[in-house]
Amino acid sequence: MNSAILLLICSSFFHASWNSLFKKQKEKAPFLLLSVILAAVFSWILAYAIEGISFASYQGIIYILLASIAEGLYFFTLIRALDQASLALSYTIMRSLSMILSWTLSLLFFQEYFNLTILSGVILILLGLFLPAINKNSSKNHRLLWSYLCGICIMSYNFFYSFALKTGAGPFSIFALSLTLTIPLIAFSLKPNEKKCLKQIFYTEIKNILIVAILLTGSFSIYLQGLLHVPASLALTIRNSSIAFALIFSFFLGEKLKLKEWLTLFLILLGVLIVSLAK
Repeated sequence: MNSAILLLICSSFFHASWNSLFKKQKEKAPFLLLSVILAAVFSWILAYAIEGISFASYQGIIYILLASIAEGLYFFTLIRALDQASLALSYTIMRSLSMILSWTLSLLFFQEYFNLTILSGVILILLGLFLPAINKNSSKNHRLLWSYLCGICIMSYNFFYSFALKTGAGPFSIFALSLTLTIPLIAFSLKPNEKKCLKQIFYTEIKNILIVAILLTGSFSIYLQGLLHVPASLALTIRNSSIAFALIFSFFLGEKLKLKEWLTLFLILLGVLIVSLAK
């Protein structure tokens, strides 16, 4: 269990890292497409070298297909979430909402462990999640909607990955196939002008594309290794330590947060800490 937790924390650092680098990009959709294509190549190499490519059953492939759809929607909403809000706020909302939804499903359908300490942490997170919504400016609320939708997608692929692992499929093989299947979804979402600048972005941003691809591959591959030994809701909770890393990265990005946003981050981080320690 301890080694699994270390893997999940390492994964969270990688995840926050590539999100912060991605946040800096002006043309996010084409940049992400190129990064995902390269990450898919890395993932297939790892899957072949480590597992010999293992899917175990058709049921596992079905779960991987569902995970790829959720992951493709995650990438789609992530682009818009990071375009519309700061890294610190959008990242905190999406990761924490995914945790709340994950715990709710685990409690209702999978008999996950739950107590008053966890409940208190959940309440703090909920307060933090809904605090930004208390805003007279409806346009600002609309911008945060992408962060909430992104959180739903994170929860979804988290469970589908967990189900796929239980069929005996290899973690690296799962991610390689899932990521590959997201490529058409991302490509389809590109606007005509974004498609035209793909070649230019590849040549001008090749260094950053390579870094993001490596971090993205490491983030999800290591996460699936940890998910092998930890229930889905707990794995997602531990991985949400990436929120703290995202806050650090947002500082270096020069983002300035208002008092309400700092309060949002404080409530959510405190809630995540309480839930994590309660387990």
